[in-house]
Amino acid sequence: TDLSLAQRAWYVLERDEQFGGDDQMMWQEYPSKIDECWQQSSAGKYWAAQVNIALREKRITDFPINRHALVNTWWDIGSRDGTGIWLHQFIAGWNYFIGYIDGWEKPYEFFPDKLRATGCNFNRMYLPHDAVNRKQGKTKLIRPIDDLEELAPDWDFHKVDRVHDKTFAVNRVRKRFKNCYFHATECKAGIAHLENYQKRWNTVANHWSDEPLKNEATEAADALQQWAIGFDGDHPASRGRIRKPTPGQAA
Repeated sequence: TDLSLAQRAWYVLERDEQFGGDDQMMWQEYPSKIDECWQQSSAGKYWAAQVNIALREKRITDFPINRHALVNTWWDIGSRDGTGIWLHQFIAGWNYFIGYIDGWEKPYEFFPDKLRATGCNFNRMYLPHDAVNRKQGKTKLIRPIDDLEELAPDWDFHKVDRVHDKTFAVNRVRKRFKNCYFHATECKAGIAHLENYQKRWNTVANHWSDEPLKNEATEAADALQQWAIGFDGDHPASRGRIRKPTPGQAA
């Protein structure tokens, strides 16, 4: 049924004022047809289209995991929020994500324990740039990498350089998504986070901003961006292995 201009104006006003421009909330509260009750909005979501294409192309599926291939991990480390980690294999030119782990308000030891429990043969652990940042401890300055190396001295930790342009990192994921497979079961939570990674709604300007919304999807999204900017086939585009500074030397 065609809507009048007045009806369209009411719809837009109700959506913007009551639901902050969220189409999905309008579909749930005021569905024009029964299917809209469950319809998911892709407006403002960074990678919803890429996830949908991967689903259609069956690149999100329960493929057999190669237990002999080496596994890289890509981390986002949160200080007050959460940590997300993607488990990644590079085989015959394809990027296979075979698992995703996250946790909120967990000590660092939680994550090596979870990773070791997978039984994977690890290659490199890629950490974000702030893993080497010092912060005040009880008796000395401490860094996340110091705790992780103490917990897992046999692991090969690397740092990915910081990218100041968030748009570049987001677009880098878009560009490389077509070369990825995701294990549907082992990456279920991570895939949902990628699909729901979205822009912040600017209520003043009444449009989507260029800034990501800080929510539960952030850790998985930021960790995947570490991969997108820090891995180039067999040649990691990072600054190399993290080494402990000598006394008096800045990290």
